[in-house]
Amino acid sequence: MARDAAYKVENPVATAAWHSPRKSYLTLYNVIFTVLWLSVFITTLSHALKSKITLFTATESRARWIQTATLIEVLHSATGILSKAHNSTHELTPLGIIKSPVSTTALQVVARVIQVWIVWYSFPSSTASSHAYLALLLAWSFADTIRYAYLALNVHGKAPKWLVWLRYVSLLVTELEDELVLIVVDTPCSTLCIRSASVLSGGYCTVRSRPAGRSV
Repeated sequence: MARDAAYKVENPVATAAWHSPRKSYLTLYNVIFTVLWLSVFITTLSHALKSKITLFTATESRARWIQTATLIEVLHSATGILSKAHNSTHELTPLGIIKSPVSTTALQVVARVIQVWIVWYSFPSSTASSHAYLALLLAWSFADTIRYAYLALNVHGKAPKWLVWLRYVSLLVTELEDELVLIVVDTPCSTLCIRSASVLSGGYCTVRSRPAGRSV
């Protein structure tokens, strides 16, 4: 993912220029999200053989809010670009947090936020009854647990080879995930067409039936 490029280790001179609060913040941020996604992964596995509604009840709210919280990564990306604008050498100054394109980061994050709010939250019955919910939740929680653990260590240039290998495995998992499967296959809604990262790569959805949405 483009978001990950922001955490690549710089050369020793550039790394020394960074103030320690930046590293401390990124380390803490990534450790927190590692723990959060790991908790979702463990809960998902422990409820995988139970009823679909039990799985949904145990995981949906937590996963939705964790995913929503990642919107802060768009701000991370924006601060990195703003710092570039004030540096003629095109290197990040200590004011920046990460270096990653805002548009790419926003697309990746917002696509998932759309999924959890407009699909999961708005159509709980359809989502809970879907086989795709379990697969998608496992893909997200596994991939993001590995990703954030890798990033937390890579900020300090200490990511072990086995974790780097797992990182590439998790990338394959995220490539296989289909964020639109719940919409296209399992979520009935009227004239609702959600466009996400998958849509921009060539897919689209057209849904015709009236939703049995969340009661207010």
